[in-house]
Amino acid sequence: MQFKRISTSTALILLVTSGLILILVGWGLGVSARISAVDRAWIDYNARAAASYAAFSDVSRHLGYGGFIHDFKNYVLRRDEKYAEKIDRDLIGLFAAMERLDSLLSEPDERAALARLRATVLEYRDKYTVARRMVAAGADPVAIDKVVKVDDSPALEARAILLRRIVERGDSARVSSAHALEAAENFLHLGALILIPVFAVAWLTHNFTRRIESSGNEAKAAREQTELLLETAPDPMLAVDSGGRIRRANSMAVGYFGYPRETLLGMKVDALLPERYRKEHDALRSVFLQSPTHSPMARDRGKISLAGGDERDVAVSLSRFNVGEETFTTVALRDITEQRIAEEELHLAASVFDNSAESLMVTDASGIIISVNPAFTVLTGYSAAEALGQNPSLIRSDRHGPEFYKSMWQVLLKDGLWRGEIWNRKKSGEAYLEWRTIKRIDDNEGNPVRYVSVSHDITELRRKDEKIHHLAFHDALTGMPNRALLQERLEHGLERARREGIGLVVMFLDLDRFKAVNDTLGHAVGDMLLQDVARRIKGRLRVSDTLARLGGDEFVVLMEEVNDPAVCSHMAEEIITVVGQPMELSGHTVQVGTSVGIASFPKDGEDVQELMKNADTAMYAAKSAGRNTYRIFQPEMLERTATAQAEQANAV
Repeated sequence: MQFKRISTSTALILLVTSGLILILVGWGLGVSARISAVDRAWIDYNARAAASYAAFSDVSRHLGYGGFIHDFKNYVLRRDEKYAEKIDRDLIGLFAAMERLDSLLSEPDERAALARLRATVLEYRDKYTVARRMVAAGADPVAIDKVVKVDDSPALEARAILLRRIVERGDSARVSSAHALEAAENFLHLGALILIPVFAVAWLTHNFTRRIESSGNEAKAAREQTELLLETAPDPMLAVDSGGRIRRANSMAVGYFGYPRETLLGMKVDALLPERYRKEHDALRSVFLQSPTHSPMARDRGKISLAGGDERDVAVSLSRFNVGEETFTTVALRDITEQRIAEEELHLAASVFDNSAESLMVTDASGIIISVNPAFTVLTGYSAAEALGQNPSLIRSDRHGPEFYKSMWQVLLKDGLWRGEIWNRKKSGEAYLEWRTIKRIDDNEGNPVRYVSVSHDITELRRKDEKIHHLAFHDALTGMPNRALLQERLEHGLERARREGIGLVVMFLDLDRFKAVNDTLGHAVGDMLLQDVARRIKGRLRVSDTLARLGGDEFVVLMEEVNDPAVCSHMAEEIITVVGQPMELSGHTVQVGTSVGIASFPKDGEDVQELMKNADTAMYAAKSAGRNTYRIFQPEMLERTATAQAEQANAV
């Protein structure tokens, strides 16, 4: 086969054309490669960013407000098992989300941050296991809180780093895509200078332009997705420039602070602080921006002020990032007002419990002591170590029978509250009387879970009450019943005598020659004489009889169940004999006598006043008969008494 020889010009045209075609192909491949590289980068970034943020959002949801840590605090405070199921679910979801996030991270600082976050979660999980055991054992919230407290600041810092890296990756990708697209456009425009067939150039230009527009739309979508990452963050987040002005704020921040977005953007960040903290904040922010590594503001607790003026407690996490030559600070906030209130309630409850002057004891549903306060130790002598794990019978005395405690528990189970006096015994063996209030604490289903006992010692108060009662109804000198108690017993005796048809006797006694002793030897000897007389008379009476002193040298004897008049006479003679015996008082030998008047029910009177009056009349008859004797009431005595009184009146 023979080939036709071509001319030099044709060869040159073919060579130039081939060169142009090669240049065009190379140019096209270059543009295509650049656009494809941008496409792949965005496709890869979008997939990784979406997955990373989804995993990060799951971590935040299971960990933060409303998640594991929040429910863990509530579980410790309220010891409510309804939180336990949600905590277990959040732990499973949290570890799964961290595993997904770990597979999507590539930078060392991201992996290190995730490792710190995981370490804090593992510590929380271990503390949660301890808390479950302590709750099951019935420990009080204060003790649990002391044991399971975890420093979650490393986790907050790590969480802020991860979120910042996701946001920074979006910003970085946006800048890189813009440069890549600009280079692709420049490379495309350069190809237009090459003299190539118009159709090919037009076709290629149209094709590549469409691809550039498509990549631009994808870049725009990616930027919007980056904005969405910030907008859908579960906590309020702000981006603050180096001048302290808010440049970006997510929807959570807008809703939380209560300012319109247009007002919030451009606002000085220290305007969100209570005024008393603003000056200090400026100094701390300067230190933070100038520090190459850590600073006092990197993580902290503080207060913020909402648009309505309300102040809230927040945990603040700060991190820096650069866009070009400008430095920004990411501010992530977490509202911890409820947590702080819960901590204060725990502290207050512990303070009230420990400092209460009342003795406090808490038992579980089975009655085992799980907590006591210092006042319990002061009252009973048992230390907390000796009381915990014991039954309240540790301090039980032997002054109440089984029926007492059975009745107490019946009231507790029925009404949930018991109040009353109860005798208990101290560690030293000393019995004491206390006023105790026992309150039953139920769970949400109405089942008893705790019994709280509040008590205080009323032994001395009871002794004082008994002394006051004794003084009100007894003669201070002799200790015998006084007129009030005598009348009470006499009324009761008369009621019984009427009901049972039995006899009752009243003896009215008046000492003879007592005034002479009292005037010559003094009141002190007179008082001793009255005391000795009371003891002598009391020694001759029956156990059921009552001896009362009405005042001065007057005594009354009440005898119940007396149906034989001879018994009264015999008793009167014994009293006269024993009273008439000499007495040795302060070196003096003293001798007195007594005149006795006797009235009986129902013959001599049917009420207190009549019996007392007639016994008194009989006593005066005994004195008129020569003293130191007795007389039984006779109606004619009233006439003689009236006559004597009339004669005395006429003589006057």
